[in-house]
Amino acid sequence: MSFDKLSKKELVEAAEAFGVDPKGTAKVIVENLEAEGVDYDLWVALKNGGDTTAAPPAEPEKEEGEDVVLAYRGAASYSFGGRDWSVKAPYVVVPQSVADRAIDNEGWIFEIASAREVEEFYS
Repeated sequence: MSFDKLSKKELVEAAEAFGVDPKGTAKVIVENLEAEGVDYDLWVALKNGGDTTAAPPAEPEKEEGEDVVLAYRGAASYSFGGRDWSVKAPYVVVPQSVADRAIDNEGWIFEIASAREVEEFYS
């Protein structure tokens, strides 16, 4: 729906609620409301007792890929980034951010594994 469907009385109410000049024809009041950034949804929210502050547009959530990380140092077990590696399970699937941190901070222990390596180890 839009302001065009409201009566002049309702438009004057909306204008007064948002501090917009309520004088003029219905068309002029609608133009004044829109010039001030007031849209119909905002008016409905106010009328229903809701919050009239516009929420900032949400940033799209970025999908993070995953990597298989090999802990190739001979330790019996090792933990990093909330993940655990062991001699029996040296390959662990982790988010790319954890893989990057592991390689940057503990590069002498970790490396990105290839699919072939993982397949050979577990077959």
